Parts: sequence; structure tokens; C-alpha cells
Amino acid sequence: MNIAKKFNLWMGIALLILCFFIIFVVYPLILILYKSVIDPESSKLTLDYFTKFFARKYYWSTLVNSFYVTVCSTIIASVIGLPMAYVLRSVKIPGSKYLNILIVISYLSPPFIGAYAWIQLLGRNGFVTQIINSIFGVKLDGIYGFAGIVLVFALQSFPLIYMYVSGALKNLDNSLNEAAESLGLTAFQRVRQIILPLVMPSLLAGSLLVFMRVFSDFGTPMLIGEGFKTFPVLIYTQFMGEVSTDDHFAASLCVIVIVITLLLFFLQRYIAGHYSYSMTALKPMEAVEAKGSKKIFAYLFVYGVTFLAMLPQLTVIFTSFLEVSGGAVYTGNFSLQ
Repeated sequence: MNIAKKFNLWMGIALLILCFFIIFVVYPLILILYKSVIDPESSKLTLDYFTKFFARKYYWSTLVNSFYVTVCSTIIASVIGLPMAYVLRSVKIPGSKYLNILIVISYLSPPFIGAYAWIQLLGRNGFVTQIINSIFGVKLDGIYGFAGIVLVFALQSFPLIYMYVSGALKNLDNSLNEAAESLGLTAFQRVRQIILPLVMPSLLAGSLLVFMRVFSDFGTPMLIGEGFKTFPVLIYTQFMGEVSTDDHFAASLCVIVIVITLLLFFLQRYIAGHYSYSMTALKPMEAVEAKGSKKIFAYLFVYGVTFLAMLPQLTVIFTSFLEVSGGAVYTGNFSLQ
């Protein structure tokens, strides 16, 4: 009777979620780990697949490339997202509510759409590329390669930093900021010494999510990477290669990704522990009317970044109404076909 009372609806839901977690998360991970250390011919334990990866530069260089792209993209996303959150929280910007919605929308679209749209704009025959080539008489090679991947990733990922830091700023007690101002600290010094340390846990959490999203993304490097190979592209080619495939080697690559992910997670938790603060917004930060050059800079920065973030979506919407001839050539007319 006591067991029947304890087993209620919520316990049933919890057991159901646990079963789904075991079947769709734990079991695949165990299967990947098993395949990575088992020889398919002799069925014996082996580390040959890991040795193969680290023995050939062609393989481990993709991991270096992924770290290179991911670190640069995360830093740039933080440099964009942190000031965006602070400016929109501290300065009165017309239409700030709508800007928040647009920033979130720019993050919700799949990375594949962003890469496709930027090819339409900055590819070898892109709209912006053709304008620059005609005006300056140059021959740009397009957005392809390392720089293009970082650009797309940074503009797609900064909303994560923005949302995390914005949430932290809502809980910030502005009396600390006012006290620092009364002691003679400039705006930059207040941001660096007061605000940044207080929002650091949120910034690190957002940066970790950006890092993981960029590190694991396959579509963007596949579309615009060309000769610049990243780790997810290598895993894909080992699973779905046109010439040859090796499931066991691909599984070992997945294990490497899992280990890296766990290490980064614990590193983030360790660093965030040193910046753990308990904040109560007794006097929340309020947006004030900016004047002079500060107002102009704030408006240009906020509207400019939001426009760049929404540019892929606007490009996709615009090109979807263009008429094509032969399935590939734009005629210059609009159509609903």
C-alpha cells in the first residue's frame, strides 16, 4: 500500500524520462565507445584507431583547425554580445524591445541558412562581392576559408552571449555602479572592474555554449570551408565518405570530441566558481538617455550589429521571391514560383 502511494504520476514521468535518456543518450555513447576500441576483424581491444588519428597530420590538423576557428569565433561573439547587452540595458534605444526579438530570431535559424545567405552576399559571385569588385576594380575570392567561417559563426553565436549577459544585468544592483562612479571611476573602468566580474559566470556559461555549438557545427565549414577542413567534417567523411568509410575510426573521433567536451565543461565550472557572486537587484540598472557622440555610437553599434545578424534571414527572404531561369540563373524579376 505504501509503495502504491509513493508511485504517483510524477514518479512515472521521471522513470519514463530516465528510460528515454538511457536509450537515446547513454546507449549510443556506450556503442560509440565500444566501436572505437574494438577491432572489427578480430573483435579484440585495440587503440589503433586513436594511434591512426594522432600519427597522421591530415587527421589531427583538422582538430587544430576546429580549435582555431572555435576560439576565434567565441572571442569575437563575446566582444559583440557583451557590449550589446550592456548598451541595450544602460542606454535608451528606440525600439529596443523589437531589437531583442530580432536578435533572438537571428540565433534561432539553422547555421546552414546563415552560411547559404552569406555565400549569396559574399561568395565569388555574391551581390556584395560584385559591387566591391566593380567599384574598386579588384577580384575578391569570396567568403570561403577560415575568415568566412569565423565571420558566419561569430554573427550566428553572439546572441547566446547577449541573452546570458542580459539576464545577469537584470539582477545587477546598480548602487555598486553608482558607488564606483562617485569614487571617480570612468565608464570603462566601471565596466571592467565592477560589471564584468559580476556577469563573468553568465559570460562563461554563454561562451561554453558558443564554443560547443561552433566546435560541433558541420554545415558551415562544409559549405564555405573549401580547403579548410574541420573536425566535424572529418567525422562526416569517415561515416559517409564517397570513396571509403570507416565506422570504427569515426567512432574514435567521436570519443575524442566527447572527452574534449567534458574537459571544457569542468574547466568552465572551475573558472566560474572563482567568479560566483550572489546578487540581489535592490536597485536595478535603468536605461538612461545618452547624449552627443555616445548616443550616436550606441545607436550605430546596436542597429548595425542587429542588421548584420538579421542579414542572412533578409537575404533568404529576398532571394526566395526572385525569378530564376534554368533553376540557377536569376532573371532580375520577382516571382512566386
